Amino acid sequence: MAERKPEQIDFMGELRRYGNSDPFVPFEIETTSGDRYEVQERLQFALGATAAVLVLPRTGIQVIRMNQISALRVHEPI
Repeated sequence: MAERKPEQIDFMGELRRYGNSDPFVPFEIETTSGDRYEVQERLQFALGATAAVLVLPRTGIQVIRMNQISALRVHEPI
């Protein structure tokens, strides 16, 4: 019986695509610890070589390493 390998998701590519979408559509980043971060505006988000940097309204700057991301969710426009 063949061993099942875990699905490999290209979070870097997906974040690049979401961050550059035109028009911008808000999205959410979920981390392996269960924390969730809303990205409501394009200027709130920057992508580095190994991490995403978020500017959050109430808490300041949050750096999230790629290996800490467990899910991305796009908020469909209404």
